Amino acid sequence: MKVAVLGAGSWGTTLADLLARGGHDAHIWGNIGSDLAQMESDRENRKFLPGIKLHDGVKVQPELEATLEGAGVVVFAVPSQAVRGVAAQVAQARSTALPVSAAKGLELGTLKRMSEVLNESLGAYDPVVLTGPSHAEEVSRGIPTSVVAAARDQARAGAVQALCSSPATSTGPGPRRPAPDPGPRRPPTSECPGSLPRRGSDR
Repeated sequence: MKVAVLGAGSWGTTLADLLARGGHDAHIWGNIGSDLAQMESDRENRKFLPGIKLHDGVKVQPELEATLEGAGVVVFAVPSQAVRGVAAQVAQARSTALPVSAAKGLELGTLKRMSEVLNESLGAYDPVVLTGPSHAEEVSRGIPTSVVAAARDQARAGAVQALCSSPATSTGPGPRRPAPDPGPRRPPTSECPGSLPRRGSDR
């Protein structure tokens, strides 16, 4: 399956590498052309993951539409405050890929969750949320870890669970029943959530 990973920070790079190692057609896009050119020429994200080589199967794409073309899944691994803008571009490209949020935090101003932002921007009723407990640096080094793929639709969550699982990373489903209301939302945080096996830090 072709998977479009949007965001070339440590987390996006880690996810793309993980997916490629799992046999998927992983394409990674970022909004800084010079960083992408360096990644392609050196096959390494020296800015965020120095010393860690990209799997040969990771395709670095400078054009968003080319990254999205034919993709069955699109992973949003951009910083939380960039999710709405990137999602608007994805919507303009008329992508029908299953959206997955790998960004953590709340949108400043609206205090909306990333799943809510994707819902509004894409018209996607049920984006899958990929969350910790894990960090990109643990996954990038192959340290055993676990993550949760959660969605209202268990079939969608299960598809992402299968996509992201590996010998070092256990990806499980979210709760089958709605969680109790946690009360007022807290201010956004900069902590990264993660999930999957083998390298990196940052998004």
